[in-house]
Amino acid sequence: MSKILKYNNGYVKIKVAGKFPERFINLCIVKGIEIWGLNYQNNFIELYTSIDGFKRMRPILKNANCSVKILKKKGLPFIIDNMLRYKWLVGCLVILILAGIFSSFYVWIININVPQNYDSSKIQRIVASAGLKRGTLRSNINIRDINNALKSEFPNIRWVDIKLKGVKAQVNIEISPINHSGKIKTGDIVATRDGYIEEIIVLDGTARVKDGEIVVGGQIIVEGNVYSEDKYLHSVQARAIVKTVTWYYGNGLASQEYIELHNTGRKKTEFVLKYNNKESHIYGDRNDFNLYKFYEYSYPLKWRNISASVEVVKRVYLEQKAVKVSLNSTEIKEKAQNQALASALNQVGPISSPVEVTYKYIDLGNMLYAEAIIKAHENITQFRYHHR
Repeated sequence: MSKILKYNNGYVKIKVAGKFPERFINLCIVKGIEIWGLNYQNNFIELYTSIDGFKRMRPILKNANCSVKILKKKGLPFIIDNMLRYKWLVGCLVILILAGIFSSFYVWIININVPQNYDSSKIQRIVASAGLKRGTLRSNINIRDINNALKSEFPNIRWVDIKLKGVKAQVNIEISPINHSGKIKTGDIVATRDGYIEEIIVLDGTARVKDGEIVVGGQIIVEGNVYSEDKYLHSVQARAIVKTVTWYYGNGLASQEYIELHNTGRKKTEFVLKYNNKESHIYGDRNDFNLYKFYEYSYPLKWRNISASVEVVKRVYLEQKAVKVSLNSTEIKEKAQNQALASALNQVGPISSPVEVTYKYIDLGNMLYAEAIIKAHENITQFRYHHR
């Protein structure tokens, strides 16, 4: 549902660059701007945000001294904006929409995902007799009746999922796996990492945690056993809807004084001939800088389609000098905080949605230690089969 809402409202993929893009992320989270799909690099971050979130980011970009570039635009508002440029197309679209709305009251296409080795014609007859057939008014379709009809005929059906989208009905049927002894495979739902249970709705099995509880990696969330007054009845495949929150931690250390390398403005350019892992100076100044950084450009020698292991290499050397930098208390805190946030962001996966960042600090005299704690919505559950 959240994907549909994001598409309806429109969202953009952006690239934020600057000296400290972590500060920008921190300010966005503090301001309550929704961001997701973070891809953290050395000096830039790619992320997704809504149209409203992008508009609210503008003053934050200036405050964080960052630049932004829109990489992608997705969603209904952008489609409508493009279509409004062609009024005749809008008129045709309105007619098509009206026709689509009318026809969407009925089901015209039925797709049934029939399990292997099952009689597809029999399943189609059962579905049709339960009220799902072509030309049926959507409001007259009783999904529960269809579900019960299929399960009564095929007891080993694990679940039946029926989705009505416009004129299409999709019926998905899952059969409980059978082991070598002919019995249904059972199992539990467990936590993949430490987290917090926001909400849990058990569909099959026995809940071992409640809303608001903290779980650790490997802990059973829903047990694949059914009990009656603490008496074991039978085993099942645990199923549940679980909303979870997890945390990511990062640390940073900033000193009151540190050394930075600055360019002096002096440079030297050298050309060398490189062949068989050997080099021969051709032209330019040889490097004699004590501190420097350099850029290298390679030009392989080719003749028609024949290439040899010989290349001309151009190297540009930039002289640097060590500069002692002193920070005040505010700057030290910000540097340690940015390092900690960058460390935590490196661990956040693309399916996580950060919602809050908090910090802890330890004063070490002329140094400051910072720990960033990112709270994020993320699915931390997985199914684990019983081994019996």
